[in-house]
Amino acid sequence: TPPGLFLFNSTSGMCFPFTLEPHVDGALPPHAFVSTSAHELAHIAGICGEAEASFVGYVSALNSDDPFARYSSALDIYERLASFLPGEERKKALEQLPTEAQQDLKEEREIVNKYRVKWFSEISWKAYDKYLKTQGVKEGVRDYGRATNLLIAGIRKGIIQLPKLPEITPSNTEEIISPQEKPLEQLEETPEQIETIPEKSGTEKPNT
Repeated sequence: TPPGLFLFNSTSGMCFPFTLEPHVDGALPPHAFVSTSAHELAHIAGICGEAEASFVGYVSALNSDDPFARYSSALDIYERLASFLPGEERKKALEQLPTEAQQDLKEEREIVNKYRVKWFSEISWKAYDKYLKTQGVKEGVRDYGRATNLLIAGIRKGIIQLPKLPEITPSNTEEIISPQEKPLEQLEETPEQIETIPEKSGTEKPNT
């Protein structure tokens, strides 16, 4: 979809009901494009409710063999959960993300703000709210927020399996930390290793 075609309306994608075609705004950064696509594909699979489509999209992406799909969904989930926190706590929660993830969210916000037309967005979302209610979605556009409740319920019921982190104790610390992850002072170079490390001339060009 052409960049900005949906974002000017504060919408990232849609499922065209007559042809069952999913459309995602081409201006979205990769991680947002993937998470939005998962939602729209859930509609194609027959999931009509917005909250249910988001939930199915989350579960599908988190169980994907593609690491970037898992990352995209996890980042979307984290940001949505953080949005329920008070302002300062939300800021601190987002600052806990890796630098790359923070940059991804920043890029997404900048792109959305670039294309969004506020007055038109407000009018169209009111119209969309009424449309959803005529289609049996009692909460209207607020139904999107219910996806978080479904997500939490899914985790509690075991539908979504979160990775378990090993418990670090004095007895298993050495097993958990791989040689590459050990502090530098714990890594000892052997004479053989030192001899096989080539010296750099300083004239090498970076990969392009």
